[in-house]
Amino acid sequence: MMISVAPSPFRTSRNGAAALWVAVVTIMLLAGSLCAVAQNRPWSYRNSRLPGSTPKVTAAAGALVIFDKVAFRSIDHGVTLDSIRDLEGEPCDFFDFSQGISFAITYESSERKAKVFFSQGGSSWSKVDSILDVARPTSGVASGFDWYMASENGSVIHRIGETTTTIKGPSSEPIRQLVLTTTAMVANVAGRAVAFSIDKGASWSTLPAEGLGQLHVMNDQVYAATGRGIVSLNVSDGKLEQVGTWDLPSGQPPATLDIDSHVGQLYAVTADSSYRMFRLDRTDDTWVRWGLPLPCQQASASHSIMAIESGWAVAALNITQGKKDTSGIYAFDLNDLTRVHDEAGRSESSSGILVQGDACTIDLGPNVVSAELFDMSGRSLQGPLQVQQGHVRIELHGIPSGMYVLVSRRADATHARSLILR
Repeated sequence: MMISVAPSPFRTSRNGAAALWVAVVTIMLLAGSLCAVAQNRPWSYRNSRLPGSTPKVTAAAGALVIFDKVAFRSIDHGVTLDSIRDLEGEPCDFFDFSQGISFAITYESSERKAKVFFSQGGSSWSKVDSILDVARPTSGVASGFDWYMASENGSVIHRIGETTTTIKGPSSEPIRQLVLTTTAMVANVAGRAVAFSIDKGASWSTLPAEGLGQLHVMNDQVYAATGRGIVSLNVSDGKLEQVGTWDLPSGQPPATLDIDSHVGQLYAVTADSSYRMFRLDRTDDTWVRWGLPLPCQQASASHSIMAIESGWAVAALNITQGKKDTSGIYAFDLNDLTRVHDEAGRSESSSGILVQGDACTIDLGPNVVSAELFDMSGRSLQGPLQVQQGHVRIELHGIPSGMYVLVSRRADATHARSLILR
């Protein structure tokens, strides 16, 4: 890896430069040692507060949202929970739209009325619309200048844009979740089937999937948690295909409850003798244990018990079997401090870059198509950055001294991570 740095506006003494390099080497050695124990780190207990008996977790409006009867917002991975007080009715879903706008859908069951609220930044919400005479909403998803709302009446999906229209749904059974790719609309039908349409609801194909949980889209591919591992949807062939093998004594796919991703890595929460997180290792396509088990044998069923926000996996558990007095919110740090330059299929251990100016150009090597700069809390600072012939330029003016992580993505969807010290 080669790097060129713009002229520095200050001079660094020989002793000062040496001290900085000592810091880099120390941090890299620490990161390497932490990588070995990342799989054995515990979840941290963040908060005992829950929004109801069946909490749901999502990332929206630049924060984590945990909701049920009421809704909480957290910007510190569950340590602090701020009530979202501007909403009317029972929260049903939160999702991001475009240009920094996010939507919340609530429901007034006595009036069969869905209410829509918007926010720019998540600190306050304003009502913008109401949809009358509808079943309880279950899911919202954005697409271009429109967005779609699914409900417990799966025969109808509402399309909201300049006007509100309806399209045909897959069946009369409840739609638990709706997601979109560039070519398909995909629905979780009653937790028993995956339905998809490639013609905006004019026709639907349905595939049985018992124990179906969360749907997740990564790189325009739909993944699903099921009663037997994780599957991916092959729209062209009309099939659900198993994803990876499982590092378990039985070798059999476990019941999976939830799935999410972070910088190109898939993470799943499973239910066996306890709840546990796994990560898909793309070097050999194996799901490996990631972190110690949660103190839970069973929790209240929810379509989303876990979400990843700013590189932290956060789970909200109302425990029904296990240590019930430990119900609450748990967090697990997935960030790159513990995985410096973790490259799939390569044996390089770590990489560190010292930057002393306000800009630098880094040679990321062949086949790199994009890059993104993160702080050590996993928040994106710059990106996606333009990569030209393997080189990326980073402007650091206004960014304080400290440690950062540059994540680059190759054409084969593998990632490389490099620690930057400014």
